[in-house]
Amino acid sequence: MSGFNKITEYFDSFVMPLLRLEYSEVLPKTSIMILGSVGLGNDDELSDLEVGIYLDDFDWKQFGREIQLSLNELLRKNNPWQEKGSVLCVHPTSWLLDGQAHKFLESTDNPPWEDVSFETLFTVQNNLIVFDPQEMLQKLRDKTAPVNRPDKLWRKLLIVVLKKIIEELHELEDCVLRNEAAEAFGSFGRIIEELYRIGFIASRSYYPWRSHLSWAFEKLPLASDFKCLINGALVADTWQKKLEHIINVTDAYKGYIKANNLLPEIDLSAQYLEDELIWAERCKAWENPDWRDWILTCTKKSIDAGHTEKDFWVFSLWG
Repeated sequence: MSGFNKITEYFDSFVMPLLRLEYSEVLPKTSIMILGSVGLGNDDELSDLEVGIYLDDFDWKQFGREIQLSLNELLRKNNPWQEKGSVLCVHPTSWLLDGQAHKFLESTDNPPWEDVSFETLFTVQNNLIVFDPQEMLQKLRDKTAPVNRPDKLWRKLLIVVLKKIIEELHELEDCVLRNEAAEAFGSFGRIIEELYRIGFIASRSYYPWRSHLSWAFEKLPLASDFKCLINGALVADTWQKKLEHIINVTDAYKGYIKANNLLPEIDLSAQYLEDELIWAERCKAWENPDWRDWILTCTKKSIDAGHTEKDFWVFSLWG
């Protein structure tokens, strides 16, 4: 907890005394989470302070403005972090989890997992809770634990992100061949981000906002094997070397996914893996293990109609 000494002392000395003195009637129903790097315990001299102070919707409408103005004044007088970007922000509970908090708190069977970003889920799971007398934030943390996310949704995202990496890799190869530097740098950056994110997904973990991606990745069990491979692409001094490193990382992930049987419905050794993943996504392979039957049916229709098997996709659209 040593990484949180500064923020806990700040709250004990300034924020909580103010709330107890001026808003004691609202405080018992208030929950507070420290956001950003401060809430993760990895802040530095460049960090600002972001705090989410959550009231139920009725109290937020009635008291939120007054509380917000008081906190603004407090922050102007006492803020040991960077002034720019710092905010003690008063929100209604309904805004939590990208607006889905109430559905998660009320639902027991099928909460709207796909309506909440991984970055938001990471925050709820990992950032410091400093005040939560009704355990509302803790309940959301329990409800959204990675182990509770349906297996098929993990496999769906793994298919989608792996496809994105392979598609972007082809784009990068074309940019390099065309000597399009600006496009190549953009494509390279997107690939690096996805190479980090797929590590979280393969580990059944949520990934954070971009500014914390590398820091959080290092805490994954697979990081020791993959971080050096990704770093190789980052420090390579030619585009050809960068491409080689990216291909190596991608192949290593395919090996990891296959060894751990994370995508049993996908042939990761397929000659045209991008096509395999495109159709796996279209056919919802994560919930349809016999997804290739549709392709076989469309292929037969194409051949029976006097066309080639490569025209199967036309029959997938027009029957």
